[in-house]
Order: sequence, then C-alpha cells, then structure tokens
Amino acid sequence: MNSSISAHLFLRFFTWLALVSLTGCYSAPPDSFETPGFNLPTWPKASATETVQTIVHDESQVESLRLQGTLIILEPESRVRLHAIMLADRIGSNAPRVRLRASKLGNSVIDLVKIGSEAWIWMGDDRQLGPRAKASLTKTPPLHFSDYKRQLVQSTPDYFVFNVSWPGQTRPAKAWVHRRTRLLHRVVYATGEEPVTLSLRYKSVDDQPRIDALRINAPGSRMITLVVETLENNPSLTDAHFEPLPESKHIKPRGKP
Repeated sequence: MNSSISAHLFLRFFTWLALVSLTGCYSAPPDSFETPGFNLPTWPKASATETVQTIVHDESQVESLRLQGTLIILEPESRVRLHAIMLADRIGSNAPRVRLRASKLGNSVIDLVKIGSEAWIWMGDDRQLGPRAKASLTKTPPLHFSDYKRQLVQSTPDYFVFNVSWPGQTRPAKAWVHRRTRLLHRVVYATGEEPVTLSLRYKSVDDQPRIDALRINAPGSRMITLVVETLENNPSLTDAHFEPLPESKHIKPRGKP
C-alpha cells in the first residue's frame, strides 16, 4: 500500500457522511457507483436553489457521527482490506473534529486525527508520508456541502453540476448533485496529479437515504472503497475521543502542496 496517497485520501471520506430525509423511490443496481444508489426516495422536479436548500436543511440535522465499515484499497499490484472506525463532531463549526482508525486482524494500521486545519497521524509501520500528502491532510473540504462556495455551471436531465471551493482550496473542483434524489453523488477535484473522483452510494433505511459506500478513484490506478456497515448520527463524543496517540506526528497547515 502506498501510504503517501492513501493517507491523503482517507480524509476525503469525512466530507460526505450526513443523513438526509427524502420521499419517493429511485432504483439502480446495488453494486453500482454510476448512480447514487438503489430503492432511494425521490423528490418532485425542482430548481437548483430548491435542491440545495433541501441538502442544507438535512445537513443541519447532523452535528456528529460514528461509523464502522470495511476499507478496501486496490492498487495495481496489491489489495488491502481493513476494518475502519470513524468519528466526527462539530461538523457545522469552523473546527470540525475527525478521527479515523483502521486495523488489520485487530492490530492498528493507521490512526488519524484532524481538528480544524491541523492533523495528527500515527502509522503502525515504518512507512513515511511525503510532503505533498502531509500538506493535503490540512486542506480537506468541509464536512457539509452547505459550507462550500458553489456556482451552478451546468444542468442535465439527471444532475446539477457546481463549481465548488472551500477555505484553503486553490485547485478546481466540481460537484454533481443528483436531481431526483437531491443527493450529492460525485465530486472531482485536483491534487496536483491526476484528478481524483469521489463517488457516493446510498441505500434506503426506513424510507430515508443513508450512506452505503464511498469510492475514490485516485492517481496511479488506485481505488479506495469504504463500505459502511453501521452508521450512528449525533452520538455524544468527548475531547478524549479526539486525543491523538502519544507517538502521532503533528502536521501543521502549510502552503499549496
């Protein structure tokens, strides 16, 4: 596993885990990332402004989360499967807190803490992060789509496409919002190498869409998939949940990577 690019991309998962409440039904193949999901509630036809208002309202209902799942990292010559636990709170604030711990057979492989624009990382082997990856850890997107600066640039029968940016982001990014389900489905952003594509898949739980899986297609034919097994919204989290491990390396904000 290339830890430089993988640790960079783990943090991109934190952006998109918010509960949304919808009505109707939308179907797609259960293992496909080509559409936002299967058996999903749908909304009547609406403008881009009305669609964004729905997303903003639903995101406001989630201030913290806890999830467990399986993290699968595919590279040209390897496949790594890890158990992952992620915590996040203060999502709607200027300094959201996030923790990701990934393990293999009960042994921790990576422990990553991010508070605002600073990050701490611990890795369970001798692999090192390059300067570009370290800088990227301090420049992750907001956890709420509503925190983005956005400009509608295209409307298709299925999607509203926005140019988006966030504090510290200096490279171009685009977001695709699915019109019928009013869900964020895809984000494409630059990292200084090839563009990175983040795709989200949802499933219907009690007639509401919940995150089912996320997939990142990264430079060098790498693909990272997080399959969500359990998701809890608004758990009570404390400062202790976001205390970096003693041997973690502190990554300070820096200029454009």
